Amino acid sequence: SEGFAISALEAEATGLPCVLSTGVPPDVKLFPEMQTVFLPLEAQTQWVQTILSVATAPKIAWAEKIAQTDFDASKSAARLMRFYEEKMQSEFAVV
Repeated sequence: SEGFAISALEAEATGLPCVLSTGVPPDVKLFPEMQTVFLPLEAQTQWVQTILSVATAPKIAWAEKIAQTDFDASKSAARLMRFYEEKMQSEFAVV
């Protein structure tokens, strides 16, 4: 099980198809068109078939589209910095 598979998101951003366990939250597949498939671990034959089928699929990079979401690292860092700055200001505000 996984909280949020950042490594899968990074792979998707570069255009790599992802074959993931159903233990990975489905929201890691940000766009329906992504070549990301979720399979139960027990489905061994399906894993092999799926991996072989996506291995030759054309790569579609999603980095630009992902950058427009909340998962963009620059936006996340700026949001976190604002949060800390607001906390600092409220904590040390002169009353």
